[in-house]
Amino acid sequence: TDIANYNTVTINVNVPTTKATPVVNGASVAAYTYGQALPANTITVTSVVNPNDPTLVLTGGTINWNSIDVFPATGTNAYVATYIPSVSDVANYNPVEFNVNVTVNKATPQVTWPSTSEITYGQTLSQVYLIGSPHAVNTNNNLDVPGTFVWESATTVTPANPATAYKLRFIPTDLVNYYTDSTMINLVINKANPIVNWGDFSTITYGEALSDISITNQSSVNPITGLTVSGSFAWTDSSIEPNVNNSGFVRTFVPVDANNYLTVESPQLPVVVNKANPVLTQTSSPYVITYGQSLPAITATAVNPNNNASVNGNYEWDYPENHQPQAGTALYQVHFIPTGIDAENYNIAHKAFNVQVNKAKPVLVAPTASSLVYEQTLAESLLTGGSAMNANNNDAVAGTFQWTTPTTIPDAGNNAYPVVFIPQDQNNYVNSDPINVVVEVAKKHIDIEIYDLEHIYDGTQKEASFRDAEGNVDLTGIVDAKYYNGNTNVAISTVAPINEGAYKVIATIVPTSNYEGTATAMLVINKNVANMTEPEEQVEIVNAIVPGMNQYFKIRDYEQMMPIKVRMVNANGNQVYQSDNYKNNFDMSNLPIGTYFYAITFTINGTEYNKTGRVEVVGK
Repeated sequence: TDIANYNTVTINVNVPTTKATPVVNGASVAAYTYGQALPANTITVTSVVNPNDPTLVLTGGTINWNSIDVFPATGTNAYVATYIPSVSDVANYNPVEFNVNVTVNKATPQVTWPSTSEITYGQTLSQVYLIGSPHAVNTNNNLDVPGTFVWESATTVTPANPATAYKLRFIPTDLVNYYTDSTMINLVINKANPIVNWGDFSTITYGEALSDISITNQSSVNPITGLTVSGSFAWTDSSIEPNVNNSGFVRTFVPVDANNYLTVESPQLPVVVNKANPVLTQTSSPYVITYGQSLPAITATAVNPNNNASVNGNYEWDYPENHQPQAGTALYQVHFIPTGIDAENYNIAHKAFNVQVNKAKPVLVAPTASSLVYEQTLAESLLTGGSAMNANNNDAVAGTFQWTTPTTIPDAGNNAYPVVFIPQDQNNYVNSDPINVVVEVAKKHIDIEIYDLEHIYDGTQKEASFRDAEGNVDLTGIVDAKYYNGNTNVAISTVAPINEGAYKVIATIVPTSNYEGTATAMLVINKNVANMTEPEEQVEIVNAIVPGMNQYFKIRDYEQMMPIKVRMVNANGNQVYQSDNYKNNFDMSNLPIGTYFYAITFTINGTEYNKTGRVEVVGK
């Protein structure tokens, strides 16, 4: 301490010491996966220091696990390691053991997954076979990892297309040190072939299609689960119209779930087809024949009642071949016999067809007519001889010949007139067509009465009038009149005389008429009315009306006295006619026979005159 008086002296002293045991701080190691050995990871420390002086930090040196073959268990556990000082420190420090906390995680095995068997839709995952050598290993130590392969929900899941991937799990036996693993396995799921009950078929009639069959109790089920399979049933061709004798037809079942079910085709399924009854129709109704003919050839159509297809076959009447039906319209029975292939598919059909039997018209051989004299009617000519027959069967037809117009008065000469035959059997015959029968008719002699022989000159031709003296024949148009000057045979130059004077009239029945006869008379033409001194007395007015001969109320030379007023009454004083401008146009032939009284007013040379009188309407 007395450094003022003393020097510091250095001396060597031998100090006995022992090696120090270092202190290892902050030892740690990275986490392990089960199966790794301890040397797999390197231990790290924060520092290694002198136990007496922490400031003395050792550098270098090595750290080793005490057990190099140990596979640490899962979890966190302490394992022993040794720190060996470096060469430079080994003289002063001892190796030191220390604990290191080791964390070991579960290992995920490396799995070799199996292949699988094919299954059919309806089987569950539990029915899938695992094929191959599935196993698992610990990739850290290449040791096998015992365990089992199981499907997720193996007994409840039914694999189905199109989602074919399903989870297969590997479950290690050692669940302490290993995780389970899983993967999606694509399965081959074969479509199931449904079990089909094709049902019960109703019967149909030929001509109906397969689509017309009513089907009950048809079903389809999964062959594995027995569950109903939804889908549709159909004939391969539902439009087919099967024959009565058929070998069956194929149906198909098409599932809705086409991913998991096959379409099923049936074998030939028997179909019961009854024969059809053809529908018969006359092509023309009614058939028309004539009495005496047999029933006609049948023209008709036979068709299937279901599809209107024509049916081949033969028609026959249900009557003897020579049956001749009575006249009238009636129904006659027909049967239709199918032929060829149609005989297999159709029944014999019966139908009543409408037949109209017209009355027959007899064919005639003309009778002979007795002769007549003109004005006799045909009814007075007797018809004798002649015959009638049915042209269809040559049967004789009873009846009589009659004139068609028995009241006809035939012209003179040999002329033909119609005759008809009236059959006794009016039910089956009509009267014949008229045939002409010649009648010989002689001309009738007529006594011609010539009248209207007095006239007044007016510059026009004046003609006589002619009538049958017996009043039976209207001679209008059938008398040829010739006029001669005076009583000579010198003919006048005009058709009738014009000038005042007397003229001979010779009237002859024209050669073409039905009458013969001639007569002669004298016609006188008086002076003109203007020269009359007493017109009321001199005016000539018809005093007799004969229908068909002299029908009109006539005033001689009325043209010179116009206008003429006429009023006429009957015997009772009732007016039957009146005119203020009369022109000889009152036809009295339609008035009743009797006496009629007239009053006329006429004008001559500006002077008006009155005249009264009577006129008789007589018969023919």
